[in-house]
Amino acid sequence: IAAMEDIAHTDASRTNNDIWLHLTTGRMILEQGGIPRLDAYSFTRAGAPYVAHEWLAQVLFWCVFRASGVTGLILIKPLALMITALLLWRASLGLGAGPIASLWAAVLAILSMTSHLFVRPHLFTFMMLAAATLLLVRVRDGDRRWLGILVALQLVWANLHGGFILGIALALAGISFLAAGLGALVSLANPYGPGLYRFILIFNEPVFRRRIREWASPFQEPFFGSLHFWIYTAVLVLTALA
Repeated sequence: IAAMEDIAHTDASRTNNDIWLHLTTGRMILEQGGIPRLDAYSFTRAGAPYVAHEWLAQVLFWCVFRASGVTGLILIKPLALMITALLLWRASLGLGAGPIASLWAAVLAILSMTSHLFVRPHLFTFMMLAAATLLLVRVRDGDRRWLGILVALQLVWANLHGGFILGIALALAGISFLAAGLGALVSLANPYGPGLYRFILIFNEPVFRRRIREWASPFQEPFFGSLHFWIYTAVLVLTALA
C-alpha cells in the first residue's frame, strides 16, 4: 500500500499502470517465499491459475523500490538504454562495421526503443537481446568460451521476461544451432517448466493481438504513420540492405 501511495503521486503511474502489479508481485514473492500460482488480483477469476512469468524482474523492481523509491525505478530506464546501446555498438564493431556505422546502429536501436520506455520487464529483454547479439558474434568468431555465458544469460532471461524466445530465434538466425538448442533447454529451468512456452504462445491468439497495444501490427493503427513507424521502417530497410 505504501508503494502504491508513493507512486500514485508521480506521472509515471498514469502512463504505466503495470508497475503496480510488478511491485506487488515482487513483494509477495519475497514475503511468501514462493512464486504465486493462483490469481490473487482479479475479482471474477480469483483462485484461477496464474503464471508469474516475469517473477525475477518483479523481485528486482521491488528491491530497487525498497532501496531507493521511485527515483531508483526511474533510473532503471536510462541505465537500460545505456547498456543496450553499448552492447549493440560493440556487437556492430564485431560484425565488421566501422565506428560511425556502429554508433548509428546503436542510435537507431535506442530511437526504436523510446516508444515503449516504461519500467516493465521488457527493459531486460532490450538488454538481453543486445547482449546475446554480442555473445553470438564472439561465438561465431570461434571463441567457444562465450557459449557458456550465452547459455547462462538465456537461463536468467527466461525468468525475467517472455521475450527470452527472441534469444533462441536470434541464435537460429545466426546459424548457431548449438546455442539455440542449449538456450531452449536451459529456458526450461523456470517455475513452470515447459508450461512457460505454452503460456508465451497464447499471446499469438487474435484476442490478444486486438486488445494489447504492444502486439498490434506496426502497419496498422495506431502505429501506422507515426514517427516511430518511420523509424521502424528505416530499420527494416537498412537491415534488408545489409
